[in-house]
Order: sequence, then C-alpha cells, then structure tokens
Amino acid sequence: MSILFRTCNFRKKCLYFIFNLVLLLPLAIPINSLASDERRLAENLTQSLHALNLAYQHAEPNASDKALEQLRSVALKRHDFLLNLVQDNPAIVLDASLSEQDRAAMPDAIQEFIEYEAEFEGKLKVLYADYEDSQAQLRHYLETIDTKNRVSLHFEMSSSDLLTDQQLIAKGLFFQDHKRRNGTMGAMAIESYEPIETLALGGNGTEGTSGEQNSVGEQSVAVILVNFQNNPDEPISLNDAHDLVFNQTNSFMLETSF
Repeated sequence: MSILFRTCNFRKKCLYFIFNLVLLLPLAIPINSLASDERRLAENLTQSLHALNLAYQHAEPNASDKALEQLRSVALKRHDFLLNLVQDNPAIVLDASLSEQDRAAMPDAIQEFIEYEAEFEGKLKVLYADYEDSQAQLRHYLETIDTKNRVSLHFEMSSSDLLTDQQLIAKGLFFQDHKRRNGTMGAMAIESYEPIETLALGGNGTEGTSGEQNSVGEQSVAVILVNFQNNPDEPISLNDAHDLVFNQTNSFMLETSF
C-alpha cells in the first residue's frame, strides 16, 4: 500500500450557601453519557465547584480535610471534562469558565485543575486528523518558542485564515494537560474577540508571516511506501512512486501554477 504524506498549506458567578450539605447532583451523572447536554453538565460542574469551595471555606476545623477532598475531586472531574470538551466545543467551555476573581478564590491545593488566562508565542502547525470512520478534523497546534512544547488551539469562531508555520502570539483560556495527551502541554480556548497576533519572521512585528513565505516556491515532499503485515503486496514500485510524484505530479503543478 502506498501512502503520500503532505503538509497542508459563569462567567456566571454563583454563590451557594452550603455548609455540611454539598451539591453532588452533577457527579451522579456519568460524564461519558452526556453528549446531548454538554452545556448543562459543564455549567453544573462549575456551580458545584463554587458550592464546594464555599462549603470548604466555612467548614469546621475537623471537617476541612474532607471538604477539601470533595472539592479536589470535583475540580479534577470538571478539569478533565472541559479539557475534552474544548476539542470540539470551545464556546461551551468559555461560557462555563471561572472568572478571574473566582479562580483566585480557589485554594492552592486545586489550582492545578483550574483554567487561567495565558499567552503563548510560537510557530503554528495546521493539520487534519483522520479517523477510522472517514471523518477528518482540522487541528491547530502552537509550538512554543521558549519550551518547544505544543499547545492545542481551539477557536470560538472559524480560524480558516491561519497558515502552517505562521509565527503567532495566542491569548486565551488555558487548561493544563497533566497527562500530555496528544503530546501537548495543554489546550487553549480562544474567544472570537481575542485577536491572534501574527509576527514577522524572527518575531517582533505584525507585517508578513512565515506561513506566507512558505506557501510558494520549492517545497519538500516525502513519499513513504507502506506495507502491512497482513498484506505484503506491493501495488506500486519505488521507481513508479518516484516518477508519479516527482515527475508527473511535479510537471502538472509547474504547468498549472501561476
């Protein structure tokens, strides 16, 4: 089998006066069964976080450890749910996020599970993720210039004007991924009004982008011939693949490009 790989050019503040009785209703609903009501669950988890934090702040000394344990448990569940939800529904995540004041009111013991406003500078990578059901999704990753880590970017509105290899400064709501799923340090939800600043080559500027520079001219192409263990047939030879890509296809692109 022959495969050609190519690069494609709250805030709702809720105050619940709860002490020994904490709000556990959202936790009784399995997270993986709520695809039809993601917004409601996101808001309920955030409301529970507020309620449990209030209960912890007013807990008696002999009950504070248990209250903190409950608060941490909900904070972790909410964090993981929103981190997964932001992949496809960043708008819901933004609506269910904590305000800066609410974030500051959370105890230090759970801050690692709380989203926060962040800014990253780096090089953008735009690619499509293909799935076994023939579905494909456009993904954006920012490779940070300081740590060389990847941050997945998720936009409230369309981001079709962004190009691979652009130098960007992205600002948004950041969720740290402690498990580094998909090789990223976390995910950022970006609101529609939050501008994406594109930098000139080398940074420090807004005119010109490396994405524009790399979209024309000679491009490096890798052709990889792949065989599977249960199908050792060779549908195309190395010489034929070379001719198809670097002669026939290249000639066609040169003729039709302008």
